[in-house]
Amino acid sequence: MLEARGLTRSYGAVTVVSDVSFTLAPGEALGVLGPNGAGKTTLLKMLSGDVRPSAGQVLFAGVSASDLPQAARCRAGLVRTSQIPQPFSGLTVWENTLTAALHGGGLHGADAEQAAHDALRRSGLLDRHALPAGQLSLMGRKRLELSRALACGPKVLLLDEIAGGLSDFEVQDLVALIREINTSGVAIIWIEHIVHALISVVSRLIALDFGRLIASGTPLEVLASDNFRRAYFGDEPPLELMP
Repeated sequence: MLEARGLTRSYGAVTVVSDVSFTLAPGEALGVLGPNGAGKTTLLKMLSGDVRPSAGQVLFAGVSASDLPQAARCRAGLVRTSQIPQPFSGLTVWENTLTAALHGGGLHGADAEQAAHDALRRSGLLDRHALPAGQLSLMGRKRLELSRALACGPKVLLLDEIAGGLSDFEVQDLVALIREINTSGVAIIWIEHIVHALISVVSRLIALDFGRLIASGTPLEVLASDNFRRAYFGDEPPLELMP
């Protein structure tokens, strides 16, 4: 469904992501781990088209997407959420989601309205559709991020630390929603620092450090690897984070 081939991004003499390659199968959930500054968000931005690689290639459904702008990738089904929710605060929850269906998904009329309705129902925001988005709680804004993404009709959903800042109870609710999205057939790439949340959804992990891929495999294999322990924890990982 998605393939990264030797993705590299440099800013002058500083290389943020270096020669990262991996594949994502249809319907798969892949987690991305790494310490702050490891290049995770830059990697996601290269996949979504928000940042152009200095070298390497992105393939989506077997076709090169490297020259496609972000809007075109979104309409093709490669959809990204923001690390910090950025709703149109003066618009209602419904208007935010309908805007995503119209402009992100390229839908029109009744089709756009149906996509927005279904997205809000799935995210649990349908009963708050008339509320201004600026009045939502943090959890509500996270749900709205997912609603807007779902309204675009994603085939691959890119999540950037969407569980950050939430309580344990809220994280559990969010995990259930993300798992439902994945089991419906949407493939997911999820960057997250809350490891126990991540490994309750994904079947495979990759780990980055200083922009390089240092580990890849099942959650147990990556979390137990020496490279991951040194990069992410410095020593032994906390026992409660192990699967």
